Amino acid sequence: MGPDTPCPGELESIVGSSYSGVLISDDFIAYNAYPVTAQQKCQAHLPRHFKTLIKIPGFNHQEIGTKFIDLIDEGFKMKVLKTTLYSNKPKTFINS
Repeated sequence: MGPDTPCPGELESIVGSSYSGVLISDDFIAYNAYPVTAQQKCQAHLPRHFKTLIKIPGFNHQEIGTKFIDLIDEGFKMKVLKTTLYSNKPKTFINS
């Protein structure tokens, strides 16, 4: 999507008029308006949804939002740890 003129039509021109996979995206309006069977929000963008949920009174929103933010933070920590551990291992190549 072009940064200057993003619009829903651009997404359709790239992906087509229908997409049967899971669309993983941020909250850009073109993604939200695109008809898909399943959509997953980018993990980096999820905390803002839960921060909004925490502010809504009732129905344990604060508890639920806080727990999900904690889980997302833990996921990021694990990814950093995994990346750090694997980046320090010696590389092996087939047929070298």
